[in-house]
Amino acid sequence: MLPAAHSTIHGSGLELGWLAELANDLALVAQPHSKFDRFVLPERLIEGGMTLIQEAEHSETMTKLAQAIQVRNALMVACSGFIPSDARTLPPWRLAAAW
Repeated sequence: MLPAAHSTIHGSGLELGWLAELANDLALVAQPHSKFDRFVLPERLIEGGMTLIQEAEHSETMTKLAQAIQVRNALMVACSGFIPSDARTLPPWRLAAAW
């Protein structure tokens, strides 16, 4: 909730009380968004990691370094399917920009 003291911009003379009232009304009816669309099944993570590994192994255009980076990233994706995790306990993994 916005206090009434913030209903005007100091020195400008703009009256913004209606905006504060609207913000307060919206805050009262706000509903949390569902996060079920963010779930990824472990099988899907493992399958995706294995697919990335195969793509890196069979690529004729990637350099050896790019292949190694893709295999490393794929292993992290595949291994995450075996570890029950919570987003708050995950280490800050950094994947290559190409992934």
